[in-house]
Amino acid sequence: MDVFFQNGSLSVRRLKEKDKPLLAKWLSNPKVLEYYEGRDQPFDLEKVDKVFYAADDEEIKCIIEYDGKPIGYIQYHELDESSKGEYGYGPEKVFGIDQFIGEVDYWNRGIGTSLVKSMTEFLINQLHADIVVMDPQVWNARAIKCYEKCGFKKVKLLTQHELHEGAYRDCWLIEYRNNSAKFLWDRGDEMIFDQENKTITTSRLILRMFEQSDAKEVARLCNNFNIYNNTLYLPYPYSLEDALSWMERHLENYEAGVSYEFAVSEKESGQLLGAIGLSCNKRFNQGEIAYWIGEEFWGQGYATEAAEAVLQFAFEEKKLHKVYARCFGSNPASGRVLTKLGMKEEGTLTDHIRKDDRYEDLVHYGIINK
Repeated sequence: MDVFFQNGSLSVRRLKEKDKPLLAKWLSNPKVLEYYEGRDQPFDLEKVDKVFYAADDEEIKCIIEYDGKPIGYIQYHELDESSKGEYGYGPEKVFGIDQFIGEVDYWNRGIGTSLVKSMTEFLINQLHADIVVMDPQVWNARAIKCYEKCGFKKVKLLTQHELHEGAYRDCWLIEYRNNSAKFLWDRGDEMIFDQENKTITTSRLILRMFEQSDAKEVARLCNNFNIYNNTLYLPYPYSLEDALSWMERHLENYEAGVSYEFAVSEKESGQLLGAIGLSCNKRFNQGEIAYWIGEEFWGQGYATEAAEAVLQFAFEEKKLHKVYARCFGSNPASGRVLTKLGMKEEGTLTDHIRKDDRYEDLVHYGIINK
């Protein structure tokens, strides 16, 4: 998905390679730098590439458009457990956002207010955020006033929090709380399991059995080095025959209670997004969750939403005592998905997996059905 949302003339889309000159132009303008990175930190193309195009960044980076014209930049990310602890949050799902309008002719037109409101609604309605936070510098009264118009409230003074133009500046931690938010285990309707049709439905997804007609799309999504690089068993290159062979025993295993392999599909469009499976060990009454999501759908919360549903299916429908999952130590994004489920890191097997010409640590996560 390239366009995350549109609100009238305003839209937000994914950052692309072609946007590098735009960022370099905006972030070499002293008027913009005064409020964003600092006038002592101008950007050129090389710095833009280093800061905004790093492959391992947690942030989802986006371009703001108005009537189809790029006018600024916005990013969002989900806070990890360490950051939530630093700010005093617990199990809530917390997202942070940061943005600037790079085209100064579009300042003071109410676009910033509309942007922050729209992004906050997107994070709450589509990614199920409980809290959205920002940390503007205390002196930036104009930005703070804009955010307060959007419903954000000051909650904590962060002293000497951010280096800006040669000095550490105080910032406000401000937050928008989704007061209607409830957690997974408090929502009886979060996961709907249809035993007859072998489907699980969530707010945005339908988890269903794979069909042979899915094989072409499975092969297209899986024939991706970045997915291969972060999974234990997927081959690469990945062929149509690989997809058909993988699907061959899904139904048999499902009916035997050995494993439950679901296609992760978008509820509204039917688009296949990836796969998630629950493998069961009946003797020990435990199960393992494993999943992959097509790279073009990363950063939209699909893995977390699908895994939450399968975890609930494991505990409530299959009555498992424990569910665990494993990921490479080099794949912290997958670890973050697992901790969002309430799983705890249980240990690391050092150099446990050989992947091509390297050895990988294998990190184990688990959760008990209480």
